Amino acid sequence: MSEETIGADKRAPWGIVMSIVISAIAGYALLMALVSTIPSIPAANDLARFNALSGNTNAVGQILDAGLGVRLGTFLLALAVVAQFFCGMSSVTSNSRMIYAFSRDGALPLSKTWHTLNKRTRTPVNAIVIGAVLSWALALPSLKSAVAYGAATSIAVIGLFVAYIIPVYLRWRAGDSFKRGVWHLGKWSGPINMVSIAWVAFISVLFMLPTYTPVTWTTLNYTPIVVLGVVCLLTIWYLVSVRHWFTGPRVQGSADQLAQIEHEMGEDLVPA
Repeated sequence: MSEETIGADKRAPWGIVMSIVISAIAGYALLMALVSTIPSIPAANDLARFNALSGNTNAVGQILDAGLGVRLGTFLLALAVVAQFFCGMSSVTSNSRMIYAFSRDGALPLSKTWHTLNKRTRTPVNAIVIGAVLSWALALPSLKSAVAYGAATSIAVIGLFVAYIIPVYLRWRAGDSFKRGVWHLGKWSGPINMVSIAWVAFISVLFMLPTYTPVTWTTLNYTPIVVLGVVCLLTIWYLVSVRHWFTGPRVQGSADQLAQIEHEMGEDLVPA
């Protein structure tokens, strides 16, 4: 995504930081509002009987219905659904750009297919399609099982967190030998990196734990099977094949050539 941002060396990290800050504040306010409106036990029982008739089985929907009434509660729940839809579209976008970037460097099977750009929109349509299809296939079992839905969500969260933490770990391991960019965390870089790595390790294990008891074949959280299975397959693929031919990102042009392309596309760097 940063490749499509003007002045990415400053604007991309600031976008990451501000998205976290805003999400933390807005998310905390939303959670406090929901917790403060959870109905009492008798009211919850009455609401459960009402929802049994109306078909509303969503916990957040039940809380909103209890505090705001059915119409306004349903409206706010619909807004949340729309927001989640746009979050999903953002995930599709970032996923397709990663597929495009890796395939551009020849690091994926059928790389030539995935890094092809649409002539009209100049977007990696093939990468978008394969990312969306694979995500849909992973979530398909959730149509018949709430356990599968939870597992698909857990897999997505772990995959996202691991993708974020790999460059953080590599930066932390490099220490003082790492060449910093124009935007950095200064002396806070080391402590923040260690906390981030520890948090991702903790949350990954948490999302792999069973969500129902007793654990049977129908209630099994298959997140560890998928996540660890993919890690094992990728490790074997790297040791057997990839390490013998993949040499890293391919240089697409000199700095002057890239500057000329940006100028022709009307994407000259805006002074800070």
